[in-house]
Amino acid sequence: MPGFSTDGMPTVPVGYTFTGAELVAVDTGLGQGINPATFACSLAQLGFGSMQTVVPLTGFSITVTAPTNILQLTPAGTLATGTIVFPSNAVNGQTLRIMSTQIVTALTLTPGQNPVGGVMTNQTINSSASALAANTALEWQYQASNNTWYRIQ
Repeated sequence: MPGFSTDGMPTVPVGYTFTGAELVAVDTGLGQGINPATFACSLAQLGFGSMQTVVPLTGFSITVTAPTNILQLTPAGTLATGTIVFPSNAVNGQTLRIMSTQIVTALTLTPGQNPVGGVMTNQTINSSASALAANTALEWQYQASNNTWYRIQ
């Protein structure tokens, strides 16, 4: 059968590049006809996403793209200032890890936007950070119910 392997599993077309918008059917494990038996889950909710690598210059401003869950900064040296805008249209459970190979002395984190009640609304960043140490990661997880990123590392 075209599009399926010999064991009946779907195959990914040659040359296909994941966009982050794909959905995966997840079995909830609820037995005896209890619904939902399955639900659609995004790659970001499963902890998968892309890595965005940027070589910033002094006074940088970076907007993290939607399916990204790792932002890696690789500047040539210490950076005095920089701004990172969190991704818009985040999904519940999505994580964002930010790391740099060099020090960012003054870091500004800016929330993205998510549709709340059909209106694009600014997210909230709980426990922000004002600097970034070299070779150290900071991480947040998004909670859709209150449109907030919570720091987990």
